[in-house]
Amino acid sequence: MRKISGSVVVAASSMSQSVEIEHCALTGPGTQWVVDLLCHASNGARDICSNLLWESLTGRYPGAKVEVKHNAVAVTLPPIEEDLEVAAFGTPGKNDVIRKQIAIFGPKPEKGKNWVINIFLYDDTLVAFQVEDSV
Repeated sequence: MRKISGSVVVAASSMSQSVEIEHCALTGPGTQWVVDLLCHASNGARDICSNLLWESLTGRYPGAKVEVKHNAVAVTLPPIEEDLEVAAFGTPGKNDVIRKQIAIFGPKPEKGKNWVINIFLYDDTLVAFQVEDSV
């Protein structure tokens, strides 16, 4: 099982809340992804080290409704008493893949000169391109 989404921090509330978490699992007819939503208590900031213990969202909140869509997971949470960080984790089937994008950075090429560029491979989600503030 690997993390296939960014993390969303959901604030404590006395009312039900709905959030949508974008994922990079390539889903559709014939795919066999098993997608689970996991959570842990949050101090209001995302865990950038990913070293906290995650637990099943529906195990912790049996009233939570989870719907896996093509590019996202829709979650409706019952009233919660503490801030939560929620993320999608997935286990692929034998032939399942994740969506990726390539980002290329470098100066404008000059004719007749070597061109030095940096290439990065990212999960294909909007959150993959968000700039994180350093702590």
